[in-house]
Amino acid sequence: MKAVRIMLAVLILTALIVGNGWSQTPRQSPGSGKKAGASRSLTLGDYRFHYSDQGTGDPVVVLDAGLCQPMDTWGDVPGAVAAFTRVFAYDRVGLGDSARIAPAGKSPRPPEMRTSQQVVQELRDLLRKAGLPAPYVLVGHSFGGVNVRLYASQYPHEVAGIVLIDSSQEEEYARSVGFMPPERRQVYTRTYYGGNCEGVNLSASSDLLRAAAPLPHVPLVVLTALGGVEQQETLTHLELQADLARRAPNSDHLIVERSRHFIQRDRPDAVIEAIRSVVERARPYPIPLPTEDDLKQTRILHVFTSTEAVLSEAALALSGLIGWRWRKRKRKGKAELSRAQRRQALRKEKEKK
Repeated sequence: MKAVRIMLAVLILTALIVGNGWSQTPRQSPGSGKKAGASRSLTLGDYRFHYSDQGTGDPVVVLDAGLCQPMDTWGDVPGAVAAFTRVFAYDRVGLGDSARIAPAGKSPRPPEMRTSQQVVQELRDLLRKAGLPAPYVLVGHSFGGVNVRLYASQYPHEVAGIVLIDSSQEEEYARSVGFMPPERRQVYTRTYYGGNCEGVNLSASSDLLRAAAPLPHVPLVVLTALGGVEQQETLTHLELQADLARRAPNSDHLIVERSRHFIQRDRPDAVIEAIRSVVERARPYPIPLPTEDDLKQTRILHVFTSTEAVLSEAALALSGLIGWRWRKRKRKGKAELSRAQRRQALRKEKEKK
């Protein structure tokens, strides 16, 4: 009887724990609980970074803008995303209010050639120092797409999802430069090899992507704009964007109408919806509340619903205990029989000798 009471108490405690677990939905997933301010700055080494931090919840959405674009390029997107999760945007070195800090009494060092590797490391350190927990949903526009892909390849366990907004692709220069008129080709080539306002060597960054590990198996959405693309480049652009969508098995490729390259400005609704879909897919699957039919079919839930159910569980526990004791006696009997059979076999062998 004491064993029955112990087993019944365990059943009741288990039911209460399970019942409490059902009350938590994905929207109520634990976050930092802190209502972050919109504009802040942090110092990392020789650099001061300016960033915005809005909303609460997880996973945290991280926005990385295009080449030479400050975080203002995101327009209303961060504020809208902050309505359903925490969102982080920042200025890379040399953009907006992010800059190299000159030591006291000295002038700043001359700009250095950079690649996506430095960007990824700075972003990772900044997220950690700002207290934003991984995993993240990484959102990259244009060159920002190169950065977030490299981040995801190098730190797959810190990434919950990816959104690429008309992202650059490592074969883009080689595939597109041949279609360009000479003047545009000259500007594009200079930009590609580091002659841009950020001093980023896009060629070296593309090489890093070619050598990088595959993307983790996380939700991926690729948004592609065709507005403003030269007709002869359209097919190449679509091929490269489709190739990005094939980099993950769980991906969607969406062509955004009525938009040019800056989709976040022309069609912020498309960007917000893409981010929302990845955030929802990246969150733990919801555990639905039990229905009345579930309560009828699941015995453990009846423990705390009625007196009859408690008695039923007690009977079930008692029958289980009796069955356990019966199986124990049966195993003991088999063991004794086996010993007797072995003794008999040994006796017969001795008699033969």
